[in-house]
Amino acid sequence: MFLGGHVYEQKQFWGRYEMSCENYLVKNRRALSACIAIAALAWLQLPLSGQPKEPQEPAAPAASSQTPAPATPAPAATKPAPAASSSTEESTGLYGPWSVEAVYWMPSTHPDLRGGAAATDFSDLDYPKATKYSPGLKVSFPVSRTGMLNVSGFLLRGTGSIANSQNVAVFGTGYIPGDFINTRYTIENVRISLEDLFYPFPHKQGQKFRTKTLWEVQYVNMKSNFNAATVDSSGNPLAVTATGSRMVIYPTFGMAAEYNTSRHFRFSVEGSGFGLPHHSTIWDAGASLGYHHGRFELTVGEKIFHFSTSAQKDQYYKATLWGPYVALRWYGGKTL
Repeated sequence: MFLGGHVYEQKQFWGRYEMSCENYLVKNRRALSACIAIAALAWLQLPLSGQPKEPQEPAAPAASSQTPAPATPAPAATKPAPAASSSTEESTGLYGPWSVEAVYWMPSTHPDLRGGAAATDFSDLDYPKATKYSPGLKVSFPVSRTGMLNVSGFLLRGTGSIANSQNVAVFGTGYIPGDFINTRYTIENVRISLEDLFYPFPHKQGQKFRTKTLWEVQYVNMKSNFNAATVDSSGNPLAVTATGSRMVIYPTFGMAAEYNTSRHFRFSVEGSGFGLPHHSTIWDAGASLGYHHGRFELTVGEKIFHFSTSAQKDQYYKATLWGPYVALRWYGGKTL
């Protein structure tokens, strides 16, 4: 009895449980349908376990971890060093390329004729007027990293008239008081100069100040013509002419200095000379300010030039010429 009653109670329990589950499913079928749909969508998004997965590309960090080694090798960082050293060596040149310079000098003084040690008569004669303006030319060639060879010259002419007031002998020709003497003269100068860097040495790029030594050979020649209209003892017109020339060939030595005030402006001074007592003498000096742009350089300055031929002859020339000048230089290549 007890066992049968127990079985009966179990049947009643499971009957009630099945009815409650059925009622729960009926009441919550909408929520259950939504859960099933969500599960189906999630299953479709996932790859099937039986399908092979697509190969994946290497991760970015792995690639980037290998690039730094070849990107910044130690030899690559030191490659620009030889180029910098070569530019430093090239900058020791004075000007770098060859150049041509046209010069226009405007002296305001004149030469004089003087009697020398061999003169027998009074032979002094002062030229009356200042010289005419003088054109010149200068060509420069680099000969080493620190040397520049310059070949330069100028031509100067002058004319004038002198009212002679005393007896004077000019190159063997005599003039008397009252003669009206017309004069014409020419002065020629040729200079071969080697400029060599002196200090600082070696010259580096960006150096503003430098000095140079000058080793030169100069040639100076002056020639004069004298012409006076006079009359002879019979009263006939007579032309009295005289011609004479003197020259000097000397080595000259000097110094020059330059200061680059900025990238385009350069201030320079120079001087050289040589002489022997009671013989010939040559010396010159000058200062200038140059403006450089591209392959051209415009220079303005002041120049003084002195020469004296040998005083041991009967007559000799003597002159101290000074005045402003302007010059235009063209460089045949890139300047340093």
